[in-house]
Amino acid sequence: MGNQQAKPEAQEVPAQELAKQLRCLIPLVSVGDIEAQRQAANTLANLAVHEQNRVTIVQEGGLLLLIPLVDSVDPEVQRLAVHCLANLAVTAENRVKIVEQEGLPPLIRASESQNHEVKRQAAKALANLAVNAENKVKIASTGGIKALIKLVQYDNIPVQCEAAAALANLAVNDEYELQIVHEGALEPIIRLAQCNNIEGQRQAARALANLSVNATNKEKLRALNGIEPLQVLLKSEDAKVQRQAYRALSNLGVDLSTHPVPPS
Repeated sequence: MGNQQAKPEAQEVPAQELAKQLRCLIPLVSVGDIEAQRQAANTLANLAVHEQNRVTIVQEGGLLLLIPLVDSVDPEVQRLAVHCLANLAVTAENRVKIVEQEGLPPLIRASESQNHEVKRQAAKALANLAVNAENKVKIASTGGIKALIKLVQYDNIPVQCEAAAALANLAVNDEYELQIVHEGALEPIIRLAQCNNIEGQRQAARALANLSVNATNKEKLRALNGIEPLQVLLKSEDAKVQRQAYRALSNLGVDLSTHPVPPS
């Protein structure tokens, strides 16, 4: 899913210059000045749009600045810090480092925020982190599955989209595929599949495809009348929606012989 970018024109910054900026920002943030924290988090969130900047921010100690800000009492500081971590977690090596530096617990706490955008960015960060196999285990053991199921039930489609994406990534693990369904994720994901938002349909269909590999889950999905909305999605004009719906229906044993395989 696309990152929300405060300044789409953000450019790569030479590593030495970015390291210098970080050395200036860290002491400003540590004194507890809210305005300084906002400026620092905003600067890093903008810079983290660019791949090489993401690498440099983490290499130069940016996580030491950002992770504590996720627990800020100021909603804007918190939003910007979570947004930045979500962007940083697009990069494979950063996913490992964020978790190693104890970034998971504050992100899960941030998912309980009353702010829609903080919730959305927290779910996005967890989705990106959950691409890594070891992170899946740590997310589950830190209470991430329960937190994400709450988010996929939250009355806000963009939040639900990111939560469904995270659950889809976690469901690649056979154990978590079962756990996610056992803890009640199917019904809200089926509801999301029936929304009018294309991204919601994509992520719901992908989650249902990943959650319909296990035999027990197949039966639960059938019992919840999950096949019908997937058949509707199979007729979507969006190729990604079609492809994921096809995967899910194929897992469920639906006869698709008269339907062409959607393009990759």
